Amino acid sequence: MESITQELILIVDDNPTNIKVLSDFLRNFGYKILIAKDGESCLKRLEKITPDLILLDIMMPGIDGFETCRQIKASNATKSIPVILMTALTDTVDKLKGFSLGAADYITKPLQYEEAIARINVHIKQRSLVSRLEQENQILYEKNRQCQDEIRCQSWLESALRLSEEKFSKAFHLNPYPITISTLQEGRYLEANQCFCCSTGYYYDEIIGKTATELKIWVNPEERETLINQLQSQRSLSNYKFQYRTQLGEVKTALLSAEILQLKGKDCLLSIYRDISDRKFSSVSREWIKLKKLVPAASKTPKTSRMI
Repeated sequence: MESITQELILIVDDNPTNIKVLSDFLRNFGYKILIAKDGESCLKRLEKITPDLILLDIMMPGIDGFETCRQIKASNATKSIPVILMTALTDTVDKLKGFSLGAADYITKPLQYEEAIARINVHIKQRSLVSRLEQENQILYEKNRQCQDEIRCQSWLESALRLSEEKFSKAFHLNPYPITISTLQEGRYLEANQCFCCSTGYYYDEIIGKTATELKIWVNPEERETLINQLQSQRSLSNYKFQYRTQLGEVKTALLSAEILQLKGKDCLLSIYRDISDRKFSSVSREWIKLKKLVPAASKTPKTSRMI
């Protein structure tokens, strides 16, 4: 159905004289006028166009004003259009019948034009306000629906992330090999598993927040510089041989595998190593591969404390 942006009034009356006088009068107030000579032509007009108000005569041949009003209000497309009935009938029962069918108001014939324009203006303004409120409500509804969709999506993502974090946490803390997460440049420890604590002889609280240099873990600090340079170009490496020092001063040899990951927008280092001092060469490859598979999901979390 075509929508009219200007204020348009549909006059439905079988009397040509009434139509002309009323049309000329309303045009003086800036209204556009559309005419239908009976109920049938009124309903056909409404299939193609939506007026802002309908002035509907009751006493017409064929479908009278009451039946025309009933059909207008029965249609979802036209039920919101205000209908003012025009009639010479003064009986209260007739007026109540019109209101029960959905009419917005009555104008009694012969028309008092000052009264008629006052009633018409009121209903035109009211329809405009209702239409604006409906549009604003629709906008609010769409925004609310969007928010609900975003909340559901965010909830799903958070659930998936929590599951990923839990898997990573288990692989990290229960791993039989020493594992740490540290800042890339400084080597400041953000997290360490129990196996790393046992391997180095430090308590967990003695490690977190300290750098490898401060703890003097690297026997040859230049080896770490070489490691970092390789990582910055390759992003990961495997079986890098280095020597580390325990808290008691014992020097051991290990093979280290590491990969750069992003935490809170900063490059960090995920490291795992195996001690080869006793030449037992137990394989760490399977554990490293398993841990690396969990890195992409875990590295998206904004807080290390949540991830592990």
